[in-house]
Amino acid sequence: MAYLAGVLAAVVIVGLGYATRQGRALPFYATVLVVIALVYVLFAAMAGDPLALLVEGGIALAFIGVAVVGVRWQSVRGGALLIAAGLIAHGLFDLAHDALLHNAAMPAWWPPFCGVVDLLVGGWLLGLALRRQVIGPDEREQRVQYNR
Repeated sequence: MAYLAGVLAAVVIVGLGYATRQGRALPFYATVLVVIALVYVLFAAMAGDPLALLVEGGIALAFIGVAVVGVRWQSVRGGALLIAAGLIAHGLFDLAHDALLHNAAMPAWWPPFCGVVDLLVGGWLLGLALRRQVIGPDEREQRVQYNR
């Protein structure tokens, strides 16, 4: 059931991107990466485990760094590829999380759910990047200003 819920959530996330006119915008996918990276930190805080909080926080910072660097990357396509790789890497991390780390407040269904979401959204962004259909932050700002 967690896998099916993950597929549905990925469809909703991508659909939300398009419904809000951000479906091709690189900052949208960077934000998704930041949010998903912080969920394990939330679980560690809920568990009240300082070591888990430190470890999960450090891992989250690495993924947040990928998101920030990706948005600031010299080329939009390169940044999109980096963020897609970050999402896919986080999906693989999700699927291996139980074997690597203990986080007492994390529900058993979370890693497969989040792993599927990350892999699908990352794959979607990868497809957009390979087809050169990603809009960078500067392009979006210029288009919005132009339409005023």
